[in-house]
Amino acid sequence: MKAAKVIAVLSAGCLIAGTVLLACTEYGYRKGRQEYALLQEKYISRTAGMEDADGSASGTTGLSTGRSSGEEESGILPADAPQPSVPDWGGLQEESGDIAGWIELPAVGISYPVLQGEDNEIYLHHDIRGEYLFAGSIFLDSESSPSFRNLNTVIYGHNMRDGSMFARLKEYADSAVWEECPYFWIYTPEASILYRIGSVHTADASGSTYLIRFPDSRTYTDWLEQMLECSALETGAQWTEEDRIVTLSTCTGQDGQRWVVQGAKAAELGAQQKNTGNE
Repeated sequence: MKAAKVIAVLSAGCLIAGTVLLACTEYGYRKGRQEYALLQEKYISRTAGMEDADGSASGTTGLSTGRSSGEEESGILPADAPQPSVPDWGGLQEESGDIAGWIELPAVGISYPVLQGEDNEIYLHHDIRGEYLFAGSIFLDSESSPSFRNLNTVIYGHNMRDGSMFARLKEYADSAVWEECPYFWIYTPEASILYRIGSVHTADASGSTYLIRFPDSRTYTDWLEQMLECSALETGAQWTEEDRIVTLSTCTGQDGQRWVVQGAKAAELGAQQKNTGNE
């Protein structure tokens, strides 16, 4: 009888502990969703009613397309490109001095600020204000240039079970999702940069996918070819040494393995800001 009571008490304790843990986890998810929804509502606007940073009307003026070398052609956005949003950089920079940009992937509903810390640990579980947040932040590799001018720029985000952060990157395994919109935007205080997705694959966490610097152009073009060859998706992309790549990375649930979406720069707009004349 005494043993039965002990077992009953232990079972009840385990049940209570499990319930508390579940509640805390759900609270963490909910807090993250609410915080990022508020940031998006407060600081992100569509292009209608916007103006360029110099005060001119928003449009395709100052747009460059194609390769990222010094010889960019002036032109317009690709016909199938999504329209850009416009961040309120003044407000975002007041929130954090570590703000590097904002990322949007329209096909999968990803839209988050991008932070950059002194190392790759701080924003694993901290928000834009440096406060603890289970979901952490989307963050730029500490070794990457905040201007996104590296040959390969790496951005990390958690694969959250509630589908937030970078969890939905895995949806690009479905070709229909890529076909719906093969582009993503990265906004910085200096520019709005459009990328076209060319490779989707799993990668070793310590593998060559995460190289940022290359000793010569041949090494870089070999790397580009390798990234395209390992893609699980047929995108028809043909990258050359003129291309600049952004690598989006999240965990897979398997130790040492990461899910990666890579895009090459397709176009660039000059910095834009909200038109506050009617506010």
